[in-house]
Amino acid sequence: MASKKRKRTVPPDADPRWRAPVPPAPGELRIVQALLGTAPGWKKGEELVDSEALAAWLEHWELVPRGTDIRREQVRRMLNVRENLRALLRARTGKAAPRAAKALEREARQAPVRMQFAAAGGIRYVPQSEGFEGALARIFDAVNSAQRDGSWELLKLCADPRCGQAFYDYSIGRRVRWCRSRCSNRVSAATFRRRHPRPPTR
Repeated sequence: MASKKRKRTVPPDADPRWRAPVPPAPGELRIVQALLGTAPGWKKGEELVDSEALAAWLEHWELVPRGTDIRREQVRRMLNVRENLRALLRARTGKAAPRAAKALEREARQAPVRMQFAAAGGIRYVPQSEGFEGALARIFDAVNSAQRDGSWELLKLCADPRCGQAFYDYSIGRRVRWCRSRCSNRVSAATFRRRHPRPPTR
């Protein structure tokens, strides 16, 4: 009897903009995942180091028109949004992050958006600006939409503190803690060495 082929749980990546070593989250949530992934991690430094780097990232994800001028203050704000979003994800397995929530609320109030209602019953927030503020509005709308459809809970940070890669949990049980098996293996090996230290050599 021929064995049944296992159904693929991770959809193929049809987005040519995707560069991360992990599968992308569905829909617009992949933009949030990509933003979270710009933070320093395993063998890589900060990606959004200055105005030029942020402008290139925003253009890459088609969040701003080509040639948009990005100021240093806007870099600080984007990094603030990114780190506070990361804090909210970490809060699921640790302490609550009220400061991060308040900081994101302050930024969201500055994003010029209007509500758009679909005849089928859907609601989304449409950016009213094409610049930096519009990019923030797109990011916040992606988070809001993911909250409503339940996909936000499946966007996670790798449990390896040296990695911290943002990944989407496509597993059947939805309980994966590591973005890749090598992160799990690395943490397991470190835990084993800590519990079974080698005797000092003479």
